[in-house]
Amino acid sequence: MKSLIKSCALDFLRLISPHLNNQSSILMYHSIGNNPVFFTVRPETFEAQMKYLIESKFNLVKLSELIRKLKSNENIANHVVVTFDDGYEDNFLTAFPVLKKYNIPATIFIPTGLIGKTNTTSAGEKLPIMTNEMMKEMMMSPLVEFMPHGVTHNELTSLGREKIKSELADSQQFLGSFGGNVSVVAYPRGKYNKDIVSLATEYYQAGVTVEEGLVSPKNNLYLLPRNSIDSSTTFNQFKAKVSGAIGLYQKIKKIRFS
Repeated sequence: MKSLIKSCALDFLRLISPHLNNQSSILMYHSIGNNPVFFTVRPETFEAQMKYLIESKFNLVKLSELIRKLKSNENIANHVVVTFDDGYEDNFLTAFPVLKKYNIPATIFIPTGLIGKTNTTSAGEKLPIMTNEMMKEMMMSPLVEFMPHGVTHNELTSLGREKIKSELADSQQFLGSFGGNVSVVAYPRGKYNKDIVSLATEYYQAGVTVEEGLVSPKNNLYLLPRNSIDSSTTFNQFKAKVSGAIGLYQKIKKIRFS
């Protein structure tokens, strides 16, 4: 029922605000495959979504490029960023060919200590994380960049200050050894507090959350919202999340619960 109410609300709000205007949307994916995990998007659904982004003529950029534009006060209107969390093997096997087919850039947040290992989800499903070799092949493409998602993927809010520092610094150093831009962090499991954000400013130019909404020049660069795309996301909801609808929806939620 809750999902239906949200879907109806987003449909209505998209009629009011069908475009991004002077804002941007950062999309957050995890797994692209046929497994039963909630956060997984089916391959055919993912391709339909990517095709929609191209046909709708969004300005598709890597996250590092969006951050650069925000920091230099450049126009970010109609920009969409595709991101993936955790670096699952299917990002390489299934998502990457689609990204290449449509020439869509993407940013992958990967926990560096889990590269080449298997992640067991809360539902007990085992999902392999890509290997160094897969990462290197993706990084040879101008389409893909890798950013830190901690080392162990542990919630930073459960760790002491020195351990938080090592999670932020060591993951950045490891990915930096591959070359490329490692200027943005995704807080593992979306957990952060004021102290964690303060520490992040010592290592990174920006940070992303799992809270929905749109990015504007007024955003705190270390608390950038992302719009989750998972198995429950209908195509109409997807379209709403790359329109002004998701921004209006979040504003209404804040008023309602304030």
